[in-house]
Amino acid sequence: MVVLVWTGLQARALRTALRMPLLVFAEHLRVGAKTVSDWEAGGSRIVPTPVSQGVLDTALSRADGEAKHGFARWLAAVGWWWCQTRR
Repeated sequence: MVVLVWTGLQARALRTALRMPLLVFAEHLRVGAKTVSDWEAGGSRIVPTPVSQGVLDTALSRADGEAKHGFARWLAAVGWWWCQTRR
């Protein structure tokens, strides 16, 4: 699965699928906790920087199958099943 354009909503979906608290997720991505908090607060209106998009891509690509499935399932549950992703 590849996300064409990450938003705060998708970042939250990834964090949820990875079952990480916000601070742990921020450390995992090597970004600030406030950055992750801002993404999530902005939801689909926030598009992280190109560098952050790459970091999120890497985190998703390294996630195990269960987390990837959870990511897709979480987005579907909030009505973003199409969410600019492709397999």
